[in-house]
Amino acid sequence: MSSVIPCDASELTAALTSGRAALDAAAYDEAWLTGRSMTLDAAIAVGLAVTVAAPSGTPTSAASAPLTARELEIAALVADGLTNALIAARLGIAQRTVDTHVSNVLRKFGVSTRAAVAAALRAHPHT
Repeated sequence: MSSVIPCDASELTAALTSGRAALDAAAYDEAWLTGRSMTLDAAIAVGLAVTVAAPSGTPTSAASAPLTARELEIAALVADGLTNALIAARLGIAQRTVDTHVSNVLRKFGVSTRAAVAAALRAHPHT
């Protein structure tokens, strides 16, 4: 956290504490490593598309159902124009796994094309 702007350190600490409390140790470690391996563009896309709690406690999201961290990562790569085979190679996972994630992303965004996934990520910059 030494590269964090001092005024943001408390927010970062709170977010890390919240993440650790919400996940078991293995899930937290996996999420941390996934985040560290993302490109800046993918991380930004994930940050822009994550589900956040509105002040009323009502969840709001770019998707009709919240995307998982992996689905958000894959959605960002789809938006970058990568094929399922290229995504699988980049992430070191099976293409069938990517196929499933892409299907889930399409369903959750309520769209039928990869271009629409990119548009959905761009259309919801404040969620």
